[in-house]
Amino acid sequence: MLEMEVNCLKKELLDQTYKTKIEKEECNSSKQALLILKPDHVVFHVVASSNSSPGVVIFDHVISNIGSRYDNNSGIFTVRTTGLYVFSWSIETYGQLTEAALLVNRIEVGITKSDEAPSYYDTTTSFAVLSLNRKDKVWVRIKSGRAEAMHTCTIFSGWKINKSGKEFIPL
Repeated sequence: MLEMEVNCLKKELLDQTYKTKIEKEECNSSKQALLILKPDHVVFHVVASSNSSPGVVIFDHVISNIGSRYDNNSGIFTVRTTGLYVFSWSIETYGQLTEAALLVNRIEVGITKSDEAPSYYDTTTSFAVLSLNRKDKVWVRIKSGRAEAMHTCTIFSGWKINKSGKEFIPL
């Protein structure tokens, strides 16, 4: 009788060991699947802390930079992985018409113009949705006028919205 109980316990132990092994394998497979499906997170939001005259705007105050692709010394965002990206840029101005362009690899792809308001600050914002390739460079440039940094309204933001620009199918 004792021998039967020992054999029964051995069988239960073997069954439990087998179940644990299977559960670990399933867990590892699930973790690997999540790593494969997890999107490449890229998000940045930066603010200019000083006025900018014509030229590249240096947004030196970094609020977020997930993926570390924005360089606050050069003002340039560099694409690490091909995909569909959204960019937003706002320019604050005072007393003069100011034009700011979004550039990709030195090509102007968007523009924003502020009002020539003689006695108040004006802010203007633009957006762009772009299919970009690895190593593309994106930045904001003042074409004319001056961007103010008085109310932290001169900002630049970007985020990736899919894994590959090829997944985007225009209507």
